Order: sequence, then structure tokens, then C-alpha cells
Amino acid sequence: MEGKLYQANENIKELVDSIVYHKTQNYDHCCLRVVLLNKERCRCGDDDMSCDECNRKAKAEYRDKLLSHYLVE
Repeated sequence: MEGKLYQANENIKELVDSIVYHKTQNYDHCCLRVVLLNKERCRCGDDDMSCDECNRKAKAEYRDKLLSHYLVE
């Protein structure tokens, strides 16, 4: 049973990565905090963070949120 649970979680991770990729591929130069997380746009430059770094963090937060919802413990 342990092997099946591990394989199921690996499949879920692959699907989540695919979802994140497809959901963000058409949003070049957009604030992904707004698109993915429904949060306020950050003020890039004021927080010593570039827009690219902010978008990477938004993708990671969205991925983590999906994984915590769907992974089986």
C-alpha cells in the first residue's frame, strides 16, 4: 500500500506542476500574485524584489497551496 500511496503523490505532483505551467504560460509580464493568488499587486522595486522574483514566489506559493490540498498523507 505504501508504494501505491507514494506513486499517487508523485502523479499528483506532476499534475500540479502541469497545472501551474499551463495556467501561467500566457501571462508574460503580468503580476502572478493577482492571477494565481487573487492578492494585491506587489510594488516591485520598493521591497528590493524584482517582478520576476515576485512571480517565482507566487508560482511557488500557488503550487504549495495545491499540493497541500491534494496530496495524500
